[in-house]
Amino acid sequence: MKNRYTYIVLFVVLCFFAADLSASSRNHDHHSDLAFHFGMDGLTIDDINIDYDNDDLTVKNTFEKTSFKISADYELYVNGTYIETNSEQKKLVETMYRSIDEIINEAKEIGWQGAKVGAEGAKLGLQAVVCVFKLLSSNYDVDDLEEEIERKAEKIEKKAEIIEERAEILEEMAIELSELTKVMKKEIPALQELSWF
Repeated sequence: MKNRYTYIVLFVVLCFFAADLSASSRNHDHHSDLAFHFGMDGLTIDDINIDYDNDDLTVKNTFEKTSFKISADYELYVNGTYIETNSEQKKLVETMYRSIDEIINEAKEIGWQGAKVGAEGAKLGLQAVVCVFKLLSSNYDVDDLEEEIERKAEKIEKKAEIIEERAEILEEMAIELSELTKVMKKEIPALQELSWF
């Protein structure tokens, strides 16, 4: 009987450790050097703040105190100065506006889905505690406990895999945006004023 309680306590500790570990480190290790913040002031990544004001997109470097703005009509402003663009340049500006918008919306959705999966993981940890107490019943044994927890954990894992796939797509979108910035900097000389662009 003492051995059985030792296994129960060990199992509970492992469940909480696993839930905490999976919630805090799932596939974000390669971004740990960046500071992310979603808030009332938009999205901030390190010194770069991305914000919408009346559908105008503003991207500021808060350290260098420089910025660019793209209006809802795809007009470009660099450090507050309107930049005249030809039709090809305007298409690049529109693509930048739409790309940033898509990336931010997808990132928010992935964040919400991740939070839901994290909550489900925590719920699973609590359910594991309840299941441990079921072991006190003669109709429920360790095999039943393992089967029940594994079945529930598989559902959470499948949801996490979907989020991971979406995050990989988001990463591809970010790479495309990075390539777009290189083209824009070459095609629109005023953007060269922004060392961080």
